[in-house]
Amino acid sequence: MNDGPLKSLLFSYVSDQDTREFWLLVKHSLRKLLFQYQQNPDQFSDFDIRVLAEAFYRLLPNPGKLQLEKDPLFIRELNSEIVLRRCGINLESEEGKLMQQWIEQGLFSYAAFGSSDMPKPMPVIPEKFLSEHNTSFAISELIRQHNLWRLFVGVGKQKEESPLSYHQRQPGALAAMTKALAFAFSTLDQDLDFDILVNIHLACVESVNGVNDLQSQYTHSLYRDNPTTIGFGISTRGNDCNKSVDGYREACLHPGLGIDYSLTPNRVNTILWGEELKIRVNEILTEYNAKMCLVATREEKLKNIVSTISLIERIHPFWDANCRAICVIALFRELAKQGFPLCMLQNPNRFDCFSSHELMQDVIDGFYHYEYLSIHQAFPNEPVCSGEEAKACQLLLQELDEIAMVEFNVSSPRNLKFA
Repeated sequence: MNDGPLKSLLFSYVSDQDTREFWLLVKHSLRKLLFQYQQNPDQFSDFDIRVLAEAFYRLLPNPGKLQLEKDPLFIRELNSEIVLRRCGINLESEEGKLMQQWIEQGLFSYAAFGSSDMPKPMPVIPEKFLSEHNTSFAISELIRQHNLWRLFVGVGKQKEESPLSYHQRQPGALAAMTKALAFAFSTLDQDLDFDILVNIHLACVESVNGVNDLQSQYTHSLYRDNPTTIGFGISTRGNDCNKSVDGYREACLHPGLGIDYSLTPNRVNTILWGEELKIRVNEILTEYNAKMCLVATREEKLKNIVSTISLIERIHPFWDANCRAICVIALFRELAKQGFPLCMLQNPNRFDCFSSHELMQDVIDGFYHYEYLSIHQAFPNEPVCSGEEAKACQLLLQELDEIAMVEFNVSSPRNLKFA
């Protein structure tokens, strides 16, 4: 690789003095790591890159650690030849060849991004969720039980607030997502593409107070059509955690980094906009649809779904309500299209920056949540409305049921059918 672009990238955000200091720290840390390895090679388990990276990171002083963490794209662009040359290490020497192996295996990536553990095996879908499921019947039962709204609110939120509370906090959202789900399921005979995604989003935000303020401020387009920076924060803290160690590492090492989105330790920012955004999302969905015809197992189908949904979420095609349109409605559409049962996610925001393996498990857990609800019609320890609040909540649910009946074009939930 030509180191010209790398140098330009590096010098764009550090001074000459910072650059010299960074490479000096790297040089000293590599030398110390080499010494540790030579003293006791067995401790590194035949080039266990994770152990090597942990040792390297411990040996690297604070300024160097901060520099590594500052720009994931920079770290991914580092190849062994550039690192060794900048550190004054002979590429042809025995020690140079050894370090070259470490770097090419991902020493810098692991040191910068970390990993909670070695790669995990793909989650296994329980047998009872592998058979084809009758989604239209399941939806009709949810309408009959006044529970369709639960598909749109994370299970964690359902245990914190009533549907009335959610409605008051986001007026119009539950009705809009009901319409969006009906539209999405009416297109199951088609492959997902950007136009379907745009129309799902349009339905999700119709008449919802406070949504798309950015869109009205910057543009009237149905998707982001100018380079105004937008994105979302990512954090491992709190009940609304939307980032995991493995998920951050996967996002950092994904080919889309620097092409589809940019990344810092606490934020994902957009890169694409306008026609380029539309073309790129359609490319991703074309590849997704083609792969779905080739994968051999249900687990591979599920992984294809969650990894694609997560990537499009990081691209953030819309000014607002991306999670509702992409991580809820589009996800449910693709699950239904592939014959999976309905899913009630604990927290849809985890699609922001959790790993594909973790998201697969989230969806499987969501199958269990739906199964529990279909039997008990409520989750344990939910908030209980009383008095006037209970009446208002009942009226809201009746209104949502009426909207669902109209949108799904049926006179009775029992008659519900999809395309």
